[in-house]
Amino acid sequence: MKFFILVISIFLLHNFSTLSVAQAQYSEFADIDEEIKLTADTPSQARERSVQMAIEKVVARFAVDLIGEKDFAAKKNLINVQAQKDSGKFAPVVKAEVLEQKGKEFKVAVNLKVSPQNLRQMLEKTGVLSSKFDSGVVLPFVAVIDQVRAKTHKWWVNENLNDSIIRDINQRFIKALRASLKDLNFYVIDPVEWNFKSSLPTHFQKDYYKKDDYQFLESYFKFPLVIKGQIDIAQSKKISTAYRLNIKLQAVFSSQGKVVAESSREVELDSGELGSVISTGAGKAFTEVTSDLQSQLEGALRKGIMESSMIHLTVRGDMTYKNLEGFKSTLMKSIGSIRYLSERSIESDRRVYDVDYAGSVTDLSKRIGGLKYPGFKVDASASSRTVNVTIKD
Repeated sequence: MKFFILVISIFLLHNFSTLSVAQAQYSEFADIDEEIKLTADTPSQARERSVQMAIEKVVARFAVDLIGEKDFAAKKNLINVQAQKDSGKFAPVVKAEVLEQKGKEFKVAVNLKVSPQNLRQMLEKTGVLSSKFDSGVVLPFVAVIDQVRAKTHKWWVNENLNDSIIRDINQRFIKALRASLKDLNFYVIDPVEWNFKSSLPTHFQKDYYKKDDYQFLESYFKFPLVIKGQIDIAQSKKISTAYRLNIKLQAVFSSQGKVVAESSREVELDSGELGSVISTGAGKAFTEVTSDLQSQLEGALRKGIMESSMIHLTVRGDMTYKNLEGFKSTLMKSIGSIRYLSERSIESDRRVYDVDYAGSVTDLSKRIGGLKYPGFKVDASASSRTVNVTIKD
C-alpha cells in the first residue's frame, strides 16, 4: 500500500512539474487569434496559407507600432522575408482550423503563441529599428585614481588639474574615446580642457550621480550620452617595480539614466618612471576599451535601445491570476513598442512591473487605458515615471 501511494505521489509530482514547466515556458507568450478569409484549392492549402497570412498580420501590427506606417510600407518585403525565416522562433505554436468552406472560399481560425521579445529580435535583424539618435555631444565623467601616489582627480569635484601625469592620462583617454565615437557621429568634449566644472550647477559637483541627475543634465545641456567610470593606476600584482592600469567604463543614455554599454580592461605596464610608463603603455589599453564601448553602442543604436525607457507599472484592484495574465497578455500583444515586461515586486495590495517602452509615461498610460481586456476594465493614469493601473470588474 505504501509503495502504491509512493508511486501515485511521484506520478502527481511529475505531472505537476511538467505543467509548471509548460506554464513557465509560455508565460511570456501572447495568445493571438486571427480569422482569415481566403481562396484556396484544398482545406490543407487554406490552413497553410492562412498561417502565413496571420503571421504577416501580427508582424505588421508590431512593426507599425515600432517604426510607423511609412517606414513599414517601405520595408515591408524585407520584414516579411525575415519573418518567414524566423517564424518558428517568435511564434513556435500555431493552430489553424477551417471554420467554413464554400467551394474554394475558406474562413480559417488561426491561433498563435507569440513571443514579443523574439519578434522584436527578428525585427532587429532587418535593421529597421535603428535609432534616430545618430549624433550629439558626449560628456565623460571618468575619475582618475592614482593609487601609487595617492592622488585622485574628478573634474566635476576637484579644482583645476595641475598634475602632469593625470593630465596626460586624461588627454590620452579623451583622444582614444573621441576617435572611437567619431564613427557614430558623436563628439566627445574634454571637460578638463574646457573647464567644464564652471558650467556645472553647484549641486552637481558631487561624487555620486543618480539616474535623475543624468536626466537633469540631459535637459540642461542637451547631451544625449554620458561616459562614466574610472581609470585606476596601481602597483603590479606580478612585479613589485611595475604598474597596472584598470579601466572601467559605462555609456549612459542621459535622458533615461540607462546604461546602454559597458567595457573594462586591466593591463600590466612596465617598470620605470611612472609618467614614461603610462605614456608608453596606456594608449593601446585606451584604444581597446573605447573601441569595445563603441561596438556595443553601435549595436544599441541598431536595435533602437536608445529610443526606449524604463517605466514602472503599478497594478492594483481585482488582481486574480486570470486577470493579471489577461492584462499582461493584452499589453504584450497589443503594444509592440514594449520591449519587455518583468515583475519587480509582489505586495498584498499591488503588483509592480518594470516596462521597457519606446515612448513616454503619458503615452503608455493612454494606450493601456484605451485597450480592451478579456472580462474586466482598466483605469490608467501617469505620475512621474510610473503608470498606475486599476483592474475593475
